[in-house]
Amino acid sequence: MIGDTEPLHLVARQIVYARYGFILTREFYIEAMMSRSHEEQMRAASCDPKHSEVIRSEVRNVYNLMRQELLREVPGAADCLRRFGGDFFLAVASTQPRDVVVGVIGQAVGNALLHLFGRNIVSGEDVPNNKPAPDVYLKTAELLGIAPANCVAIEDSVPGVKAAKAAGMRCIGFMGEFSTRQSLLGAGADIVAEGHHQINRETVESLSLGVVSYI
Repeated sequence: MIGDTEPLHLVARQIVYARYGFILTREFYIEAMMSRSHEEQMRAASCDPKHSEVIRSEVRNVYNLMRQELLREVPGAADCLRRFGGDFFLAVASTQPRDVVVGVIGQAVGNALLHLFGRNIVSGEDVPNNKPAPDVYLKTAELLGIAPANCVAIEDSVPGVKAAKAAGMRCIGFMGEFSTRQSLLGAGADIVAEGHHQINRETVESLSLGVVSYI
């Protein structure tokens, strides 16, 4: 919820998967691919495994080209980071490769705010199992040296919410064009925010001892 990447992920996959005969709809992407590993996406699309690495490379190339031109900050993300940066531990727990995560944050809100995370960035490359498995959140809590029960994750996808809850964290569901209040609550979110303006100190402190795990 820092850079508005999900529409770009969808379009990149629509372009590439179409080359291999699979027409990807928005609904199928949300249900079977969003916030999931490349391998899971391949299986969902019934793509021949022999094309796996080629498709991975093509998707990443198309996505990166679009990101350079089209990526925008999720409204209010920079202000939200500034609100928490001085008093809370901030971390990123993402399914994406590390260089993509760092690039998105820097492009969306600037390198000055990227530094608020320090070394507390965990990517899909750092864990054996991706969301909805809890691995990336457990690794993040370990990196912070804080019990998962004292962390709050902010998540905008059903697999992400499930991962945070499986790790033992509290979770704020973040509504967007790819998620609904009902789907996030159904996945286990403790509360749902309609935007960064609803995520404040009182909200976080009501759920935790003051630690934010931010994706």
